[in-house]
Amino acid sequence: MYRISTNMPNDDLRYSMGRQDFNLSQTQNQIASGRRLNNLREDPIAAAHSTRLNSRIVRMERYQRNIDHVRSTYQEAEGYMTSSLEAIQRVRELAVQGANGTYSQEEQSYIASEVNQLLNQMIDMANVTNTDGLALFGGTDSRDKPFQAHEGRIPGLTGRAVTSVDYQGNIGENMAEIEEGAKVATTFKGNDIFWAENQSLFAARDGRDYVVAEDTYFLLDGERIDLNAGDNIHNIIDRINQSTASVEAYMDPGSGGLNLKTTLPHQLWLDEPVGSNVLKDLGVLAEVGQPPMNFHQDTDISGGSLFDMVISLRDGLLQGDIEAVGSRIIRGLDQALSSNLDSLAKVGSISERMDITQSQLEKGVIDRRSYDSLLTDVDMTEAITRLKMLEYTQRAAYQASAQVLKPTLMDFLR
Repeated sequence: MYRISTNMPNDDLRYSMGRQDFNLSQTQNQIASGRRLNNLREDPIAAAHSTRLNSRIVRMERYQRNIDHVRSTYQEAEGYMTSSLEAIQRVRELAVQGANGTYSQEEQSYIASEVNQLLNQMIDMANVTNTDGLALFGGTDSRDKPFQAHEGRIPGLTGRAVTSVDYQGNIGENMAEIEEGAKVATTFKGNDIFWAENQSLFAARDGRDYVVAEDTYFLLDGERIDLNAGDNIHNIIDRINQSTASVEAYMDPGSGGLNLKTTLPHQLWLDEPVGSNVLKDLGVLAEVGQPPMNFHQDTDISGGSLFDMVISLRDGLLQGDIEAVGSRIIRGLDQALSSNLDSLAKVGSISERMDITQSQLEKGVIDRRSYDSLLTDVDMTEAITRLKMLEYTQRAAYQASAQVLKPTLMDFLR
């Protein structure tokens, strides 16, 4: 014989009613929040998928904000580079005019005066700042003006005029991630954009007997060139030529010195860490100094910037040097024009890439939100129907419980 406690029916009913109340409360919460999953335990697999989807959505939205920021920087840079291109085209037109030999010296001085004004305009454009007040074309050194103009007296011009322009920025790059594993530069190197000719460097010292004393390295255009103890000049040349830097190295057959030549118009950027003296021993770098003004005083360097070409044109016109204007200077301006066009095309292509990436990210966010909604959002029609059913069954359960839970002591004394 089994003894049945009077509490058992009561406990069973209370448990069943509690489950009924819980299901009703859960359905009400889902309708109120609009989400099927308000707790991970309700559907762990769907919750895991939803967590991954939302994590990806957050990253994609971060990429979109990065693109918005970088796009505005590129739009600014593209505008100033386009203005610079127009100025270069005008300078070239003036160079062609001044080289045809039909103008008097006085008329050439008028042309030189306009060239001088365009030179000042170009320097101003190269030193522009963005909306945050940071230099646009100074690499990562954006606090100061990237191009420093030196002034002096020029025969034929009143007052002081620009005699040379030095790049004071750096070649560092800040990067922004615009999609998974893809980055674009958010800074611009002025000594690439405003450069005209390929630069060549000829070391004055004979390096044929030189041997690297210990493992070391030097930096070429920001790229690390590693050297081992015992390497000679041929090993050094080979390491440079195997690097990704746009520089070609070779040994001068006459002097035996190390020669470097850029394969794309830009300014050579050489530096050594403390304790390394390879380039100093080879007569390439001075004992003290920071790039790009750290070359050895006996090093022969050729190849100038856009500003060098414009200054040469102005001075050639003032001096009546028609031959130089018609040959070397116009050729240099053509190279500056080509270099500026290449830089402008590169900026435009990156802007186009960001537009395409932005569109892909927008679609990706919409698709993932839609999928997440399928996993986690509640079907209102189904939920309301279930709520009404639960309310009806709850009332019926309470009514049945009221009938069942009536026994008194007299029921067990019969």
